[in-house]
Amino acid sequence: MQQKKTSTGLDENIAGLLCYVGWWVSGVVFMIIEPDNRFIRFHAIQSIIVFRAI
Repeated sequence: MQQKKTSTGLDENIAGLLCYVGWWVSGVVFMIIEPDNRFIRFHAIQSIIVFRAI
């Protein structure tokens, strides 16, 4: 199975993981650099919401 690439050249799964590494900050960064990828946007928004609640 071939992984989809993002506009940054990362696999979607790796970029989704990176949304959580830097708490809410990395979520905001990925929201800005990946505005068209729904998978990345989902994880970025989830990261922002979860870490804001914490």
